[in-house]
Amino acid sequence: MRACLIILILIGGIACTTTPISNTSNDQDVHVRDSVRAMMDTISRVISREGPVGWLRFFENSASFYMVSDGILVFPNYDTAKSFISNVLVKNIRSMSLNWNDVQIDPISGNFADVSAAFQEKITDTSGKTKQTGGYFTALAHQSGGGWKLHNAHWSEISKP
Repeated sequence: MRACLIILILIGGIACTTTPISNTSNDQDVHVRDSVRAMMDTISRVISREGPVGWLRFFENSASFYMVSDGILVFPNYDTAKSFISNVLVKNIRSMSLNWNDVQIDPISGNFADVSAAFQEKITDTSGKTKQTGGYFTALAHQSGGGWKLHNAHWSEISKP
């Protein structure tokens, strides 16, 4: 049964990669890709400069925002993310850097895009201990009056022995 489910997921993934998902013109696709790529570049710079509190600029401030990490729902909404980042992370992280690789942006419409990228992150805690991680990030980006924001996000970290 599990093998059948995996095969169906793979077939669905292949079908999705061969079917265009955008309802936009080529010019609009280019604009969406460029502006979302600019957001991703800005995220990397802000996080590396300001630490975890910088994420709050890029999470969509709505009840429908959520974030998953390694298959676990860590933030069911923006308020939970804001509270945890502001009250826990900023007190435990001295500095961090975030770098994206192979950023992929698939426009869905003029104000939604699917985003994916490999990432490398270096976090130094308040005791000076540094942890380096990497993995893969996916998100739905949404453009509203406040510019591009992450409507939802998922991080998968590569396990290191």
